[in-house]
Amino acid sequence: MQARAWTAGMTALVLAFPSREQTETVQEARGRLYQQHLADLTDEQWGHAVRESICRDRFFPTIAELRNYAASAAPGPEHWDPGRGRVVVETALATVERRPGEDLRMFFVRLGEAAARP
Repeated sequence: MQARAWTAGMTALVLAFPSREQTETVQEARGRLYQQHLADLTDEQWGHAVRESICRDRFFPTIAELRNYAASAAPGPEHWDPGRGRVVVETALATVERRPGEDLRMFFVRLGEAAARP
């Protein structure tokens, strides 16, 4: 992940979650630990993890929680198989029905999850 993406994501997380009183030394060590364990994420996965955490979590996320959110990110264009795309979408549409009264956003989240399954 690029340094700019990392900084933007950590800044968003720090601003979004109430701070526990920690010394600057502890905060810096925590930041290094998170970066060490999340450095392999792409910018897109990292951004997705940050957005999901801000929308879903009540407290500052753990490394494991961020990894789980990153894993649910759509694969980047380098992994996209145009020939498979239509089949994936048709299969997802055939297996996911909108629930009565379900928010449209949640329907699309479930649809995306179905499409991401192997």
